[in-house]
Amino acid sequence: MPRPADRRTRALRSSFVLRADSDGLYISLGPCFGMHLGLRLRADEAQRCIYRVFDRGSRWDPQLRELTCATDTSPEVESKLDSLAEALTRIAWRPLTPRFVAAALGISAQERVRWTKDGRLPPSGQAFARRGALLSVPTYAVTLIEELAAHPETVAAWREQDEASAQARA
Repeated sequence: MPRPADRRTRALRSSFVLRADSDGLYISLGPCFGMHLGLRLRADEAQRCIYRVFDRGSRWDPQLRELTCATDTSPEVESKLDSLAEALTRIAWRPLTPRFVAAALGISAQERVRWTKDGRLPPSGQAFARRGALLSVPTYAVTLIEELAAHPETVAAWREQDEASAQARA
């Protein structure tokens, strides 16, 4: 019995655009990527996921963000699309590492550390990496970073605030 999809997975699955003609089945994931910062930042991982769910006989166009399948795959396409939606949901909503936060917001590592320490950029958790010793790396909620990316004036105000406090100390 298939697992019921959660709200996020259903929303992501509903953004897939299907079109069929004599050449094959075209599945556009452009709207899906457009709606999710996590997918745009992790596009390479999403592409590997697409190839994992759909066999290599399918063709992925990263510019169009469109998957082309042979028409004879139609009977199993629905279950593959559901599997793909679940996998892409996990990628889209996984907390962001500092590198992705800096890329999404156009900030430096120094700004990220400062804003995390003073509470303006609260971490959602931490990930651990082994580089000789065990390192703890803060992670950030995708929704928070999406919100900040949608309102760059917030980041600009934080920079102005930092500059004003630096001048006051000098």
